[in-house]
Amino acid sequence: MVLLKLTPKQIREREQAQARRSGFKTAEAIRQYERLRGMVYGAMLILPFFCLFSGHSAIHVESAIVLPLFVLIGFRFYMKRRERLLQEQMRRDLPQVIDMITISVEAGLGFDQSLTRVTEQMDSSLIDELRQILLEMNLGKSRRNAFRDAANRVAIDEFQSLMNALIHADRVGMGIAGVLRIQGAEVRRRLKQKAEEKAMKAPIKILFPLVFFIFPGLFVILMGPAVLRIIAGLSHA
Repeated sequence: MVLLKLTPKQIREREQAQARRSGFKTAEAIRQYERLRGMVYGAMLILPFFCLFSGHSAIHVESAIVLPLFVLIGFRFYMKRRERLLQEQMRRDLPQVIDMITISVEAGLGFDQSLTRVTEQMDSSLIDELRQILLEMNLGKSRRNAFRDAANRVAIDEFQSLMNALIHADRVGMGIAGVLRIQGAEVRRRLKQKAEEKAMKAPIKILFPLVFFIFPGLFVILMGPAVLRIIAGLSHA
């Protein structure tokens, strides 16, 4: 908590936004993130002194510089990985959520009631964002501003496209059901395209382990007996 108070406001807001994108959304989760961040920064401050007090050789000096950087890089990598995994999960859940909202709207419910029904029946990180939208609208925020803030919170192109389409539909008075169907088809098209891109990159990614780990073993198995016979023949010659 002391570290939180000493952190400048802009940096603190940026860190909290990063925490929310990485899945730390509730008040208790934010406190857990702050404790984790405090431990990381505390380790960065303590490690240099520990290394220098252990000795004054070049190795200790280098360790005093490198170890804190490793701690910081590891923490950033952990947060980015959490954010990436959360985004992938939200992308997978988005088509199903859009379908559920579309069915509810076509059944005669209003859009807000459809969101409420979906949030009651499902539970995921994406549903948490929809709950946040409903909470903000219940507190008096306009629908457009709630959608715009949600698009800013969730750094996913498909979700931002959905929110922008809903904002446009609300502005011009278009039917929500038709917009949702179009967006659902577009999200599935993008997911299919991303899957095809990953499939095209797979041969390139497998090339490195194939060349450096699999081929050497095959060469040893296939060529080893022949090389041993050649060596044995040369030794008897």
